[in-house]
Amino acid sequence: MSAAVHFPTAVLSVLSLALSSSSLAQSGPTPTPQPKRKVAVLALQAESGTSQGAANLLTELVTTDLSKSEQYEVLSSADIATLLGFERQRQLAGCKEDDSCFAEIGSALGVDLLVTGSVGALGKVRVLTLRAYDAKKSRPFGRETTTVDDEAKLVDAARATAAKLFGLVAPVTVLAPTPAVTAAAPKGPSAGWFVLGGAALLAVGGLTFGLLANADYEAFKRSPFDDALGDGAKGKALAADLLFGGALVTGVVSVVLLVLHKPEATAALFRAPLQNAPLLVEVRP
Repeated sequence: MSAAVHFPTAVLSVLSLALSSSSLAQSGPTPTPQPKRKVAVLALQAESGTSQGAANLLTELVTTDLSKSEQYEVLSSADIATLLGFERQRQLAGCKEDDSCFAEIGSALGVDLLVTGSVGALGKVRVLTLRAYDAKKSRPFGRETTTVDDEAKLVDAARATAAKLFGLVAPVTVLAPTPAVTAAAPKGPSAGWFVLGGAALLAVGGLTFGLLANADYEAFKRSPFDDALGDGAKGKALAADLLFGGALVTGVVSVVLLVLHKPEATAALFRAPLQNAPLLVEVRP
């Protein structure tokens, strides 16, 4: 009876161990993540027609893009200066790809790759070159050169050149839209004032003809048989009435225009000054 009772328990234990072993065999060991390659970015050299300040900004762009790719552990030129010292970095910045000083820098920094380059101008053309050196294998890793026709295009050129050199997807630089600013149009005299001036002229004309008509009428009373004076008085009185009527209507129109007049607004786009350049928005696929 005792053996019959314990037999199913033993069978279940064996099956459980078998299933556990099968599950471990299928899952296998957890893969160990590969360490990132270390890259040191030396400051780009400014050649003729380009300031060192511009070269330093392009260096920062390249460094940032490589760091954001999350495929490399990146040392910036500032990091290198801290580790090597500024004077030593300046002496080694002139290394050529076939020089042993690249291997010396790589060994001192403990990096796999070194990036250097230059930017300069040939007439209206800007030339940007990036070089990468494999410090572990003591040989060139790659070289890329880009030419543009405008200094403002060097930003995208530096990012695209670095991406091509390292096989990355180049980020896109987008200028954030500058907001429109609504400004009031310069205030000028309303049309109502001009109409009111016309009404005043009509009134003056009506007054003039009214005075002339009155003078002819007084003369006609002294010479009642002079038909010319009578007709002249009637004509001038009619002209005075018409002018006064016109002045009245024009005056009413001018008042309406003055009441309804509102200065119009115009929209104007203002470029941001150089020190407040538009933000660079990075778009990565």
